Amino acid sequence: MRVHPSALSSSLNKWQFPAVLGFLFVLLLIIIFRGPKETVEAAPAPTEKLIDVLVAYQKIEAGQPFESADIRLDKRPINTLPADAISSFEDIKGKQAAGPIPKGYPLAVALLAEPVPLLNVEQEAPPEVFEEDPIDTLLKEIESETVALPLVFASIPPPRGSRMAITLANNRGETIIVAEECWVSSVSGREAVLRLDPARALLMQSAKSYGAFGFIELPIDGPSPYAGSAVNNLEELKTRLQGNEPNVAKDSSASGEGSGMKGYAWVTGEGRRYGIDKNGQIRLVEGTE
Repeated sequence: MRVHPSALSSSLNKWQFPAVLGFLFVLLLIIIFRGPKETVEAAPAPTEKLIDVLVAYQKIEAGQPFESADIRLDKRPINTLPADAISSFEDIKGKQAAGPIPKGYPLAVALLAEPVPLLNVEQEAPPEVFEEDPIDTLLKEIESETVALPLVFASIPPPRGSRMAITLANNRGETIIVAEECWVSSVSGREAVLRLDPARALLMQSAKSYGAFGFIELPIDGPSPYAGSAVNNLEELKTRLQGNEPNVAKDSSASGEGSGMKGYAWVTGEGRRYGIDKNGQIRLVEGTE
């Protein structure tokens, strides 16, 4: 009996495919449970190089000396350190922090600073207190109430700071008080700059043409002994200069003790002594000084 070949081939295909799948599954299980024949070990990671470095174990303030800070030698990976990292305590000896350094930070040359030397400054003496010249003080006090008037005198006037009365002599040689008091601000030869009442300065400015001025030096303190004796205006001065109303009376009894005079004055260059009686009148005292 003859069998067609196609009948045989179809029957073989029915069992060959499942068999192949089963073989592959079994082979896969064997590989899984047995593992590969050769084990490939992974390459070890490169070991980081560690070096000794100085590390701040506390926060260091700017300007703080390293001797007073907690600094220790520690190992750190070289690739995490600055290029100028410090590994010796000798390198920080006598140095201080250039700026704040946080805790755990490695020290570097850029963080070092030289200490600022303390200057030995000698204790400066307190400035000398110069006492103001009493004359300057006096002239400043009267400056707001007086004016400056330059006058030329018949003789050299007293020095700066002096107090005096200003006089003129009439045609009979009698003394007329033009200003009962004024202060000498400066002296140059026979010229003096005076400080006196503005109204009195105006009168004396007009009286310059009536002769050379004289003076009677007065005490610094107290009222002027010639208060109320000076001429009041230019007309009165002219009258007295003509000798019609002499204001100086010669008194031969006014010399010596018990004369009743309150004080005496001299006119420089005249050689005469004047006295002031209890009524404030000026009298020529006999004798010369």
